[in-house]
Amino acid sequence: MKKEREIAENLLDYYQGNIVYNKKTSFFTAINLDKYCDSAFIKSNNEIMCTFRSNQDSHTNILISIDPKKPNLWGTVYESPPNNILTTLTVINNKLYVGEINSDTKKSYLTINKQTASVENIVNIIYPLQGTPYFASFQSVLNTNKQNYYQIQNNKILKQTNEKIIFYK
Repeated sequence: MKKEREIAENLLDYYQGNIVYNKKTSFFTAINLDKYCDSAFIKSNNEIMCTFRSNQDSHTNILISIDPKKPNLWGTVYESPPNNILTTLTVINNKLYVGEINSDTKKSYLTINKQTASVENIVNIIYPLQGTPYFASFQSVLNTNKQNYYQIQNNKILKQTNEKIIFYK
């Protein structure tokens, strides 16, 4: 591994030399996306996935798709249920994975292509490993201060044992 570059901005995603970062609004490299993203995922050079709150007083998040060439013509991909906060998102093998937590009940969810399932711990990051999706729940008070890893197999959640904890190879 080597350092590729330094970025002074609040980095949301990096992929093949392209970045999404925040200033007063979010930018894709030098293009203003006309929204302030809480999180972002570069799906391609023509599609940026961005989560934002519909208003500052709401916990409800909206996931939108933005074409950097026409940032003001974004489209809604997913809207969280009331009081659910989107914690992370990614696209693996053309499937959309979204982590959520309910701000009232503190229950966590994983949504795969708009099908939602309850999971035992908060979904902090979703990542592919050799084409297979996994998610990690980092140590926090929301999961009894334990770090946990899960494999997603045929839309089933399989908790990994300590011997099988994998974050990268």
